[in-house]
Amino acid sequence: MVEECRNRDDQNGIRFFSFALQVFTKLGSGGMSEDEDGMDKVIVDDRELEEAVKLTMFLPFHNPNLTTIAAVVDKVPQVEKQRFVQSGRTSKRRVRGDSRCRKSDWKPPTGWPVSLFADGYLESLPEYQQNKLCLSKRIFPLYNLEKIPEQYL
Repeated sequence: MVEECRNRDDQNGIRFFSFALQVFTKLGSGGMSEDEDGMDKVIVDDRELEEAVKLTMFLPFHNPNLTTIAAVVDKVPQVEKQRFVQSGRTSKRRVRGDSRCRKSDWKPPTGWPVSLFADGYLESLPEYQQNKLCLSKRIFPLYNLEKIPEQYL
């Protein structure tokens, strides 16, 4: 998407997708939430049907802005239909923040910068657990969510 935004001279898109790439790289697999299978009721042509969905587990140590960024990135294929052509099975829609989404019992990965943690999370840990996280000394400012490219909201 960074390349696509460069082709369109979309500076806001370049900044957002460059940041998203950096943050997902920093998160690593240990910083991504798991998904569980679920069902949602949807109305199609005045009929109520069930749709298979992925219920994203809540990571209590995650900065909530990371969830917003992931949700925006998930929407990209629906917005950029010329760039992302569906082949194979359709992907299941992810549901976040729903009461059916369970809290994950994963422990946070080590080496993260402080900004990737939810406010108050680190302070809630005993000092020995904070030390085990080997927090990064590098400053990693989060993206200003007000600057997310409009077409992806």
